[in-house]
Amino acid sequence: MEFTPDTYIRLALGLGLFAFGWTLFRFGLHAAGFILGYVFGTSAYELLVAWLIRLHEMDVIGEKWLEFIPQHPYATFFAGCVFGIVGVLLAKKMYQVMIFLGATAGALFVLYTDENQKALLDRLLDWLGVLVPLNNTLGQAWPAVLALLIGLLFLLFQKKLIILLTACMGAYILSDAIQIPILFLPLCFIGFLLQTVKRPKQKKEAEE
Repeated sequence: MEFTPDTYIRLALGLGLFAFGWTLFRFGLHAAGFILGYVFGTSAYELLVAWLIRLHEMDVIGEKWLEFIPQHPYATFFAGCVFGIVGVLLAKKMYQVMIFLGATAGALFVLYTDENQKALLDRLLDWLGVLVPLNNTLGQAWPAVLALLIGLLFLLFQKKLIILLTACMGAYILSDAIQIPILFLPLCFIGFLLQTVKRPKQKKEAEE
């Protein structure tokens, strides 16, 4: 194979996702939260200052009200940073809510609209001997309860899922870049282990 600048970029991206997928995902999540919070904070602060100045010009409020709102050029920057920090704190919570709602909504859609999947699930539950008790206890509401449980499972194992997805994405990019497709599955497994096994060691070293 011929190594070109595009190949090196793909190798770097693949290695990053392969070995540090969760770290990169968390950094991107926090960065997105900070940027959104910063943009909101600066815009809201500038709007507030402009609104108070306009009210002062219309003699609606006195000049003393403007003393409570700093109009220094850096005031907008600090307001943006404060809201950016709040955005970082809220980013993870919003992400978890989206994971739960997305998984629950997807499960509800499949269970209530896809007859083939519903029939397959009914046969599986009937084979396990729990379909009749579920129908007697919850009636037609048991798919909704199952969808909520699926959403909770996705929320509980969301970190493992992100690690698995990023490891497989990195493995695909690497195997495609070096043109050896057979390495995809082994690299997925190695990447998952690499991202999960190294973290307890780092935590132990930090505690020591």
